[in-house]
Amino acid sequence: MLAVDGESLEGMTTTEAVQLIRGEQGTDVVLTIQRGEGSPSNITITRDTIHIDSVTYEEIDGVGHISVNRFQQGTTDEFSAFIDEAAEDGVDELIIDFRYNPGGLLNEAVTLINQFVDSGTAALYLEDNHGNQQEIVTENEKNPNAESFDDVYILINEGSASASEVFTGALDDLTNVQIAGTTSFGKGVVQRTSEFKDNSMLKYTNTKWLTPDKTWVQDEGITPDIELINPDYYRIELLTEDEVFAEGQTNDKVLSIKVALDELGYDITKFDNNFDSELTAAVMAYQTDEKLEADGIVTGETTTGILSDIRETINENDAQLNYLIDYINGDMSIMEIEQKARDNAPHIPPVTEDEQNLTEDEEIEEEE
Repeated sequence: MLAVDGESLEGMTTTEAVQLIRGEQGTDVVLTIQRGEGSPSNITITRDTIHIDSVTYEEIDGVGHISVNRFQQGTTDEFSAFIDEAAEDGVDELIIDFRYNPGGLLNEAVTLINQFVDSGTAALYLEDNHGNQQEIVTENEKNPNAESFDDVYILINEGSASASEVFTGALDDLTNVQIAGTTSFGKGVVQRTSEFKDNSMLKYTNTKWLTPDKTWVQDEGITPDIELINPDYYRIELLTEDEVFAEGQTNDKVLSIKVALDELGYDITKFDNNFDSELTAAVMAYQTDEKLEADGIVTGETTTGILSDIRETINENDAQLNYLIDYINGDMSIMEIEQKARDNAPHIPPVTEDEQNLTEDEEIEEEE
């Protein structure tokens, strides 16, 4: 995109460009775009409110799985409908999945908590810089279908932050929910957003939040009852197609190449940072199978092919979810399923707090 209503976007940030596009519902905005080497062209669009679903539901091996990817306006309505659907399906166990949920609107987190607890229940506390605390309570009756399940599990990981931690912390304090996955991000502050007449916006942090038991999760996160570490291949380092890896090199990313190829079925026995002859043979075998030049060098199409195949493997095999469902269905005990997860992650350490990359927009937001 080159311009908005004739105003060039050159030198602007994405946020600045978005502010130009936004406007009063029902008004038109002209976008100047260019595809490839073609000539620029204008497209007129009418501004409107666009709702993207934030909740999905599926039944897996007799277990209900509701995934919430963000807390936005309408999230609770979507969630409530799926709670009802899961109850109609007759599932006995329910998983609420907040993995990589960066947060969103605080009021939606509170109404979502209200699905499981009665009105007048303290969902969280807000505390200002003077130590004054404000109790935030639920206002509605809980969803009667929330009682339909024998057990409720919350699935979190290092990308679960803010409002998702508000919900998880509240249900942990107030109900018998079990938490599974890996420790959440630990974002215990609240942002307020103010919009001005010129369409500019100010976001500022004004309070911290505490769970009903007055626990502050900042920098600590929420520790799961059932620790389910993802397999090594989920955490391989990002490789770029212009990098070149060949026998004789020692590089931290070589371990990621070994882990990826081993998962794709090319046996690796020595997992370290050295590009050895075994890895060369594995790369050549992969290249041969993919009809690429079998030179044993990882670069270009070989790199993009390996990464694409690993992404497909991850998409087809949600390890943490599968671990949890195996436990729920009685295939393994907590100790056994945790050990299985650890056994599948022997080479690349789990993500640490410093390696998480949530953006400033991924804090809890209070609506004015």
